[in-house]
Formats: sequence, C-alpha cells, structure tokens
Amino acid sequence: MSKNEEKRINEIFPIIEETLKGSSYSSEKNKTNINVVRNNDIITAIYSRKDYVRFEAKMEKEEYHYIKKLDGTNLILKEPQAHIDSKKNIYVFYVSDRNLECVLRRLFNDNPIENEDNNQIKIQAELKVDQEIIDEIENSNLVGVEKEALVRVRVNQGFFRDKLLKKYNKCCLCNVKCKKLLIASHIKPWTASNKNEKLDENNGFLLCPNHDALFDKGFITFEDDGKIKISKLLSEQDKIFLNVKNDMKIALNDENRKYLEYHRNLHKDKFN
Repeated sequence: MSKNEEKRINEIFPIIEETLKGSSYSSEKNKTNINVVRNNDIITAIYSRKDYVRFEAKMEKEEYHYIKKLDGTNLILKEPQAHIDSKKNIYVFYVSDRNLECVLRRLFNDNPIENEDNNQIKIQAELKVDQEIIDEIENSNLVGVEKEALVRVRVNQGFFRDKLLKKYNKCCLCNVKCKKLLIASHIKPWTASNKNEKLDENNGFLLCPNHDALFDKGFITFEDDGKIKISKLLSEQDKIFLNVKNDMKIALNDENRKYLEYHRNLHKDKFN
C-alpha cells in the first residue's frame, strides 16, 4: 500500500469512529482497510480509494438498493458482481466521500433514526449529488453541442430525473410509461438557469424521446393553460409521424408557467 493510500485510511478512520460512537459497533484499522465489528463478527470491511470507499457489507437486498439510491454515484458495481455471497447477504458497493457519513449512519446506527431525520439525510445526499453534477458541467472545457450533450447525459443520471419520475411517472404529453425511454427535459435551458433553477423540478418535464426532442429544439411549447403550440415549421406529415396533435394539453402549475414564458420567448421565431 502506498503512503497516499495509508494516509487516506487515516483520514477516513476518524469519520467512522465518530459516526459509530454510542453504538454497539467498533472499528479496527490496519494499513489496508478498516473493519467494522459487532460482537467479534466483522460486519463490514472498508477499503479506501482515491475519492471513494469500497464496502463489503452484510445487509438485506432492500437495504443495498436504498444505499445505491442514497449515494447516487456511477461507482456502484452492477448487480451480478455486487451480490458476492447470496447465502450470507454480502454485498459490495462503492460510496463517494461526500456521502460516507450518510451511508454509515444508515448502516450502523443502532438507534432507529426518525423518518424526518432519515428524509433529511436523503435530501442532503440528493443535493450533494446534484451539486456535483453542476460542478462537473460548469468546470468542463466543453462548449456548444458537446456541453449540451454532457448536460443531458448527467442530468438524466441524477436526482433531477428521479424527482420528475416520481412527479409524473410517464411522458407528460403522450403517457409513454417505459422509464428507460423517459427523459428529464429542462424548460428553461440549463445554460440560462441559475443554480436553484437547474435543480428545480418545476423547471422540467418528463418526456418521451420524440416529444423531448421537439420541446428541446423549440418545435413545440405550451400556453399558460397547458395547450400545446406547434411550430409551423412542422408539416402535417411530420406531426403524424412524431405523434403531435393540436388538441394535446399538459398539466401545469404556476412555477411551470414562469419557466414556460422563457421557453416561448426563446423559440418565438419558430411560431411567427
């Protein structure tokens, strides 16, 4: 183990010690890993990495999936690799440094956390993940189309999409329900939004690929009563093939309307 890796273990150990204080768990450190112990049984082995921590932990499957959701990183191993011992319910997963304390509290707090506290932990984790996405995009050297592509990929990996899935659970316009096809689409574009607007679920619709592309490029928008506006640049044949109808309508709240005003003004040249 290198000196840097050993230094990482020494940095993580106090966080674990503090988190487990007052519980029936204890932790043991050596140069290569940290073991979390209860009643002489090693419940979890923790291995330090450059910017994340690898866990081998015993837990129920439902708990494992909750932790995956809570951390929200791309470092989680895929399911067949993660479940390394089905008889003992041993799972392998990775946790980013920013969420280490939240995950440890979830795993090892002997005193049940009240639902309100539990929700707060989840909210804090979600905000941290979304902020990481913002930082990654804003600090990238990409511009133009390449930056727009990164925005769409990262936003649809984050909690912004999860919020829209919970809110709508289907395409806002045509009712397509296949979650793998649904896209989180900003109403006011990412590049024009401030920090709060970037994460505001009211600044988004859940749309199928056809309707997402049309809305993103400004070929459709919506009036304040939710009625669709279709660009005259689309032919009748295009509208048929793209499943766009003049009588379509979308449910709106006041916050949606605020963002839609920006969207209509941005694309007004397509409707004149």
